[in-house]
Amino acid sequence: MKSKHGAELTLNTVIVAALAIIVLIVLIVIFLQGTQKGTTTFFDCASRDGDCMTSEDCIALGGKRDPSAKCPDEGDVCCLFGQQQTDAGGMPFHIQERST
Repeated sequence: MKSKHGAELTLNTVIVAALAIIVLIVLIVIFLQGTQKGTTTFFDCASRDGDCMTSEDCIALGGKRDPSAKCPDEGDVCCLFGQQQTDAGGMPFHIQERST
């Protein structure tokens, strides 16, 4: 009779490898879902203290358009008011006026 020890070792290795791949796939899916939510929030107009409106309304109200921020309606732009500006990465910062 042939020994089954070699075959059992190979079968155990395949089962462990399959389980490891399943766990890895689950972790990747969880990570990508979390990253997608963070990216959506990062580019959202409301997260930059802006208001979504038409470009004409933004200009008429004295606002500044933020082209990197996203609005839910297709024709709207993100409008920032006051001294708020965005840096090169699109994150808001406020310009503080100097007191003389």
